[in-house]
Amino acid sequence: MVIGSKSVSRPTTSFTEDSCIRNDILQEESQVPLDSPNKANGQQLEKITSEIILPSNASIEEINEKFSNLNPGELTELLDKSISYETTVILYTMSVYTINNFKASAGPKSCSFAELYTYLDKIIPLKREVKLDCFEKAVCLRSPDFVLDMKIIEALHLKSKKLSKSSRLFCKLWMSNDPESVKTTKTVDYSKRPVWNECYRFDAKSLKGNTVHLEIRKSNAGDSSFHSKRKQSLSFHERNNINDEDAPETMSECKDEKDILIGWSEIKVADVHCEGNDTWVPIKSMKNGRIKGYLHLNLKIGVSQYYGGICALKRHLLLIRMCLEDCSKNNNYEQITKWQQVVSSTATILIFLHSTIESIPVCEDVISWFIVINQEARRSNKVSFQFLHNLLLGCEKNIRQLPRSRNKIERSLEEMYHGEAAALNRSCIHFIGNLRSFDLVENKTNCREFETSLKIIQVSSTILKLRMNPIDILKLVIPQFLKTVMKQIPDDPKNKAKYLIKLIENLKRFLKAADSIVEKVYPELLYSSIVHEDLYSFFHEILKGSINEINICLLNSEDNEDELRADSLKLFGEFKNLIFYICKSMKDQAFETHFQHLCEWFSVEVVEYWFERNKDSAIRKIKMALCFDDMIGISTFELGFRKEKISSSARIVPEIMKNCLIELWMMMSNSRSSYYNILFINSLHECCIEYAARILKLHSSEMSSTDKYKESKMRLYIVVNDLSFISSFVFQTISNTVKILPSNVPDSRAFLLDECQKVCVIICEAHATVAEKHIKKVSEARNKLKQKLALKKYVDFMNKVLWKKADRFMTFEAFKIFSLEFWNRMLNIIQNCVKAYETERNDNASNDLKCNMNKSKLIFDGLLEILKETKKLCSNVDMMNRIKDMWSAEFTELERSILSVSQ
Repeated sequence: MVIGSKSVSRPTTSFTEDSCIRNDILQEESQVPLDSPNKANGQQLEKITSEIILPSNASIEEINEKFSNLNPGELTELLDKSISYETTVILYTMSVYTINNFKASAGPKSCSFAELYTYLDKIIPLKREVKLDCFEKAVCLRSPDFVLDMKIIEALHLKSKKLSKSSRLFCKLWMSNDPESVKTTKTVDYSKRPVWNECYRFDAKSLKGNTVHLEIRKSNAGDSSFHSKRKQSLSFHERNNINDEDAPETMSECKDEKDILIGWSEIKVADVHCEGNDTWVPIKSMKNGRIKGYLHLNLKIGVSQYYGGICALKRHLLLIRMCLEDCSKNNNYEQITKWQQVVSSTATILIFLHSTIESIPVCEDVISWFIVINQEARRSNKVSFQFLHNLLLGCEKNIRQLPRSRNKIERSLEEMYHGEAAALNRSCIHFIGNLRSFDLVENKTNCREFETSLKIIQVSSTILKLRMNPIDILKLVIPQFLKTVMKQIPDDPKNKAKYLIKLIENLKRFLKAADSIVEKVYPELLYSSIVHEDLYSFFHEILKGSINEINICLLNSEDNEDELRADSLKLFGEFKNLIFYICKSMKDQAFETHFQHLCEWFSVEVVEYWFERNKDSAIRKIKMALCFDDMIGISTFELGFRKEKISSSARIVPEIMKNCLIELWMMMSNSRSSYYNILFINSLHECCIEYAARILKLHSSEMSSTDKYKESKMRLYIVVNDLSFISSFVFQTISNTVKILPSNVPDSRAFLLDECQKVCVIICEAHATVAEKHIKKVSEARNKLKQKLALKKYVDFMNKVLWKKADRFMTFEAFKIFSLEFWNRMLNIIQNCVKAYETERNDNASNDLKCNMNKSKLIFDGLLEILKETKKLCSNVDMMNRIKDMWSAEFTELERSILSVSQ
């Protein structure tokens, strides 16, 4: 298409009204080039009017020629120069021309035409008379031939008596200004949402008065291509008056079946917005206007294939530049991450309309935006890499779509694009090189920028065909950072330990963050595996010497120097975790070797010192816990399926051992740590000895009492519970740590169980004294009735001891120990009674009196009943059959003995 000039006699008042020109008061300096040094010096230039720049009847071709003379050279040199005043006049004229031509449409969605004119005045400030000339010249330019691009997507909720499951539908559409060019879609099967997804272009010529007519029809011949070919031979009137539901069958001579109209609709081109419309239009009945469904359309206004060449592209780049520069003046954002922060919606619409009028392809528009924004990013350092990465990805998709017919423009734009991609690549490398480890630890923004910079390097290297090794880039960070760290390590050992702890913590967090980021971009790489050699070198050269200084200070410090001890321990633990993380990330099996080196750096003397001091600390805390024990107000603790009774000290002591000793062992443990295992078990055993000694001493008065059973002796149940509970904890700890107890170390669990058994013996003695009295009352009863009553009291007493006292106040494990000891004691008492009465019977054997024989039989009958009741009680208590298995022979022998004696 060729755009010429219109007649000059056309009225221009509609474009030069005051409502369209807002910038009435302009400075004289607006005539000076934007970057001219004369402007700063206040020198007066000769007045330049738009008439000198452009003649009144200039055409697009003349504007392009003038513009080319003002902006000679390659496209790559355009944005580096200042914008001359003459160029701004041409840009203003073409922008007015752009806005004017869209005034017949529905306008932009986000702003009005008045706002576009005002914004244009803002970015291109000109004097009033110059603007009036520009408006007149813009009006004189011939308007482009518009086109309407339409996509028919799908229909919804179609209703008609003529439709069935076997129906096939198609759409017919045409433009009111060209009724001869009817277009039809393919036929599709009828469904709830019949889909076409077909695109069409109509020559709209002018936006005013044009309407698109749409019809949805039911086809009875299979494919609408037959109808399209057939109807081309008919007149427009015939085509529009046949095949409707109420139309006469005028085509019977052409075919036996006819297409049936389901519904129709129309869209005015003037109602389409500049950005396009995505809408559902109602499909109405031809007879009564009722809605029979909806049709999904996508509409967009464009111009026919006119292209302004290199001049149009240059103007596009300059307009984008001016919009960005205007936005940057009032940009108070710390970092630009989205489009709304780059340009206003008005600026976006202006650039979009310009690209439409000057037929700038989408691919060139996207690349132009990237070029200008990337240059602005280098100047302001505010544009985020994430935003630039998104632009770069868009360019990568569009660079392949540059038109091949305009080789010169394509080469120039592609060369400019490659130059900006290379500049962005260098910026990302510079950013990574200046990154410190704390930046990724403490700054989430830098984490995102680091990830995006790696993606940009990856994409730009592909675009520029660079053989760039990502390992070389990622290695830039750690060495420079470690050099800085070396200079900042304090001289004082105490401060040095604190500094190194913080350093190791941040270094580990940095490696985790970097690994996570690098893995997203380069799945085959891990940052830790790239920099591990530099890290190990730093460990051996710098940290080894620093740790040695800390060790000397620690071993020569006073016993109350707990802060340095805690810091040295924490430093060891953080160092071990860092080494473990690096080896785990690399899947390296050399952790044992590196950990052994770490232990050697801290030395065996320091490890022994740690265990000794932690053991002393644990013992002090255990003593303190026992001082505030609540043996009277018994605490409850959940063990298994029962709520058992232990003191508060029994709850605290495991935590003390865990914090002081178990965590230290876990920190020092590895496959070669047998010596550290011995240190750990010995320290644990000494804590157990101290606890047992203290708790037994605390209740020595109850243990030494030989009086009758008192309520105060109930506290001994809690002592048994505590010792049993701690023994179970020690056993579980050994199983979870060293696994198998070495032969050359003491068994803490056995020691605690022995102490527990001693307390149980004391408790049993108190109960056994009372039980023995009940047994004598049963055996010495004068008749069966009294013996039965005495036996009942014995059973009640035994139940009280077992169920109301021991079972109620003892833990499950403690109760097992107590019951085993109690039944042993009861068996001995019964055996002693049998022997005593047997001896008495033998001594009185010479007295063969009937009364003596009856009395003896009554005694042994009573003892036999006691044995049976005792065996029954034992069976009720013995859940695991341990007592039954141990005493089976003794019970059988005792029962046989009593029976033989009684006979």
